[in-house]
Amino acid sequence: MDGCYSVSNYVCDNANTFFVTVPHKTKIKLGRAAKFEEIRDDGFPVYYFNFLAYGQLGARLDNHKTLTDYIGRVENVYEVVRTQGNAILKLKLENLSGTMIETTFWDEAANSFDKEAIEALPSPVIVAITSMKVTQYLGNLQLTATPASYIYINPTIPEAAAMAVEFVERHNQNPVLKIKYQKSKDVQVEKKRNRFPLVDLLSQNPNRYAGAQFTCKASLVSIDASKAYIADETAQAKIVFFDAAARMLFQTDCNTLIDHHGYTDPYTLPAPLTILIGQPKIIQFRFARFCRPSAKDFVADAVFEDIVSPEKESHTETDIINQPTASAP
Repeated sequence: MDGCYSVSNYVCDNANTFFVTVPHKTKIKLGRAAKFEEIRDDGFPVYYFNFLAYGQLGARLDNHKTLTDYIGRVENVYEVVRTQGNAILKLKLENLSGTMIETTFWDEAANSFDKEAIEALPSPVIVAITSMKVTQYLGNLQLTATPASYIYINPTIPEAAAMAVEFVERHNQNPVLKIKYQKSKDVQVEKKRNRFPLVDLLSQNPNRYAGAQFTCKASLVSIDASKAYIADETAQAKIVFFDAAARMLFQTDCNTLIDHHGYTDPYTLPAPLTILIGQPKIIQFRFARFCRPSAKDFVADAVFEDIVSPEKESHTETDIINQPTASAP
């Protein structure tokens, strides 16, 4: 094999209507009478792909009659997981628009995939995957392998070459941040895990850091009913505090402020919130789930105390709660 051949004495038939790997109405059947004659290679392509863009995947969601080819940069190779005797491999791929998608391969493909070899290759690593089903999990599109699927690593095709050049240029302009995903039991270590200036985070593609937590030393600039703004020495960003993070920041909860201290005016900030403006805090946060590359929001996960000035130390929680209310900035 590995050459160019002229095929004769074959039979044409209607193409399959399910798990279609090539968008053609006709298929070729090869029998014992079929003949192969090697011919000169005058520029025949080694590979043929029919790539679909991410924006076109939704039209094939759960429609497995026509299978899908896809190309992207390898963002992450997860460890092979075994469940009920099946091996499962997941790859996260990024396209040129910065959109991430997870792909799933089973059994033989999962067992034969050399994770260490891929990670040893120079970045970016471009893969083309073939004959995939478009599925969905938790509202996110995914690609799932079929028996006809195959993974091509750095294929010698124009699309892969152009994609690699584009990603190299982007990396030179805006290097990818090195992230530690493992939490530390030591609070002092956790305070510094993935510590980056806000200006660096705001220049990144949020889709690349799904599941990553960051920390920064910042002060509250303003607070209103739905969001807050924080700022460090480099930039300002919008952030939302929910549940535990809000309690850690405010040192109280909404029910206490409303039921026990009478802060019922939705247009006026309670004093315990206004007193926090300008105070430095160490905030642990992540990109909002549906954050767009052009409009980045953060969600707070935890708040740690930083060095508190003597003026602030003189206030107890009771003192602050009992102060007159202040209007929202």
